Amino acid sequence: MIISSVPSGLGNRIKGILIALQYTDDIGIIWHKNSDCGGQFRQLFKNDWPEFKRHPRKAIPFVGHHESGLCSISKEVNWDISYESTEIEIRQVVENVGKIQIQDDLLEAAEAVDLPANTLGIAIRTWGGEKERFHKRRRPLEAVFPLIEDYIDWPCYVTSDDPGQIMLIKKQFPTREIISFQEFDRSPRGTSNRSKTDLICMLLLSRCKSLLASPRSSFSECGWLLGGCRSKIYKI
Repeated sequence: MIISSVPSGLGNRIKGILIALQYTDDIGIIWHKNSDCGGQFRQLFKNDWPEFKRHPRKAIPFVGHHESGLCSISKEVNWDISYESTEIEIRQVVENVGKIQIQDDLLEAAEAVDLPANTLGIAIRTWGGEKERFHKRRRPLEAVFPLIEDYIDWPCYVTSDDPGQIMLIKKQFPTREIISFQEFDRSPRGTSNRSKTDLICMLLLSRCKSLLASPRSSFSECGWLLGGCRSKIYKI
């Protein structure tokens, strides 16, 4: 058994599960409830994978980060699955996407949002309040506007960790249909409602035909993976 124990955000946790599934279907979960991802595993997923509070002695931990003195497979796998991965690497991950069973109420909430066939997905990660190094990877929002303009008359589905980014896009494109599942009074980070909303937003991204997405963001990467990597990607 491999134990997926990733304490960071929902996107990284889903990636950790997908990577563990490349090695075996016999996996277990340690679901850390913290400010990065709240709630419980089974509020999001129906899988009957066993949950643990600590690593069982005979299981191999996959932690997605370094823990001093802990022997794990984290350094031996390709953790950095991303838009830049090879087709073979991506195909191996996508084969396991269907093994993740999302709760019906979340699937129904995503299906209830009417996304036209030609929808441009826009996923903007600002990493506000997080480590300064992430800000060096951001492009000014104004630099993204020409890319949106290239998709003439396409409706846009927009998601961001900063509601202000969504408002700026609506202001810049007042005649464009802008769709956003997120409410501006979003639940605080670390709550179960926030995690549910984030997973629904990933499901909506998975349905977009083209995707403008912040690089190094596991949130948008998981939306792309859940859609079978069919969306055309532009890193912004």
